Amino acid sequence: MASDTATSFDVIKHTIDFYRNELHQEFDYIVLLEPTSPLRDVADIDLAIEQLLSNQDALSIVGVCKTESQNPAFLVKRSAAGFLIGYENQEMKVLRRQEISDVYFFEGSVYVSKVDALLTLKTFYHEHTLGYEFPKWKSLEIDDMDDFIMVQALMQAKKGKL
Repeated sequence: MASDTATSFDVIKHTIDFYRNELHQEFDYIVLLEPTSPLRDVADIDLAIEQLLSNQDALSIVGVCKTESQNPAFLVKRSAAGFLIGYENQEMKVLRRQEISDVYFFEGSVYVSKVDALLTLKTFYHEHTLGYEFPKWKSLEIDDMDDFIMVQALMQAKKGKL
């Protein structure tokens, strides 16, 4: 399954099928913890699961983090002539942070879903997905050397070594 084209869903489905067909075990929920998000801790996982279990209408929960400078209200793009224009046809005006609504991004630290919903919908993201909010410092994902250095520094600071 380790290839450039394999999706997380492919791996999860393979795992569920293996447990069902080879080990004859069924599960109601599945948790995906990607190794690129090492700053989450056991309490985050437990609290996300508890949040999902306490909402009878929810089918899944994923990690989210409130944006700060990446809020769409602060985004612009360049015109063909190089001038700044509003992003997605927004009016280009400067707003104060207090004047905008909070928005969140999918940050990748934890994914939990009812197994049957995941197999049917083939995603953790849908209209019955809750967001478990992570603080900014825990939402870093290691995708390159810059990320690694930042996460390493945060982990050392957390251990009191800085």
